[in-house]
Amino acid sequence: GESLAIFNYLLVPGMTSPRPPVQDAIIASTVAINKCGKQWERAIYLFARFQEPDVVVYNSVINSFKASSQWHLAIVMLVAMGQTLLQPNTRTYNSAIGACAKGAEWQKALALLAVMGQGSQE
Repeated sequence: GESLAIFNYLLVPGMTSPRPPVQDAIIASTVAINKCGKQWERAIYLFARFQEPDVVVYNSVINSFKASSQWHLAIVMLVAMGQTLLQPNTRTYNSAIGACAKGAEWQKALALLAVMGQGSQE
């Protein structure tokens, strides 16, 4: 299936990508954000290049904030995501909660956990 096509594309010289070039660029950019780790400024820079970031892109940036204990930026990004049509998922909340925990902001982490719980009940 598609996994074999992607595997061949990565390993076999001269193979064409099984996805459109635009999708390859989105995947490459998301991978680049994931590799930022504690370099949250670079993650923001890469995020800003997306015209319409999806949940995976938001999650990647928030995860970078978690790695660098930038809890306040994680919350800002979570709020910004709420201004779009996108819905945060479990990974989104887990990364934001983790950022708050790493920043010793336990009350904020618990508040996010409560919000996450309310969303799953609806």
